[in-house]
Amino acid sequence: INFGGSGNVEVSTGDSPKASGSLFVRSGKSSAGGSLFIGAGNSETRGGSINVLGGDSISSTGGSVYISSGKSRTGRSGKLTISSSAGSGSGNVLFSTGASSSSSGNMRISSGISDGDSGSIFFSLGDSKGKGGNVQISSGSSMSDSSGSIKIFSGESGVSLGGSVIFQAGSSEENSGGDIA
Repeated sequence: INFGGSGNVEVSTGDSPKASGSLFVRSGKSSAGGSLFIGAGNSETRGGSINVLGGDSISSTGGSVYISSGKSRTGRSGKLTISSSAGSGSGNVLFSTGASSSSSGNMRISSGISDGDSGSIFFSLGDSKGKGGNVQISSGSSMSDSSGSIKIFSGESGVSLGGSVIFQAGSSEENSGGDIA
């Protein structure tokens, strides 16, 4: 225990002019695999942060960060949950590509390819006793060229009906329903 500031702990592989070694942290194999917990320190004022960073590069591509759930041979793969914790006001969840002097990266959200039915993607807001939240989709603005477009497509089908695109405004029990403008 240190009542000033506790010390740091650094675990790293050695430096190398060619390729540095990898670092593996995992629980052992078992009939029920063990869990791995990574947590930052608690605090009465501001809790500690967890930063997961890919390696920087001077002349080539920076390192990637992969987060994936465990696979299964006969059952379902594991679930991947990214969420902020509950509180008097819960924190934000931000997904963004990095800023760039030329072209910023793309962001893709897709369900996996399947020999059966493909998975769905849901964008929904939490219920509220107050005013419901908004869903906003906007294309990028430009000062010197054309602004971005918004394209919504339904899926194609080789043997059956193509997918539908449905826009539906919300209903109200005591007032008029919403508009689609």
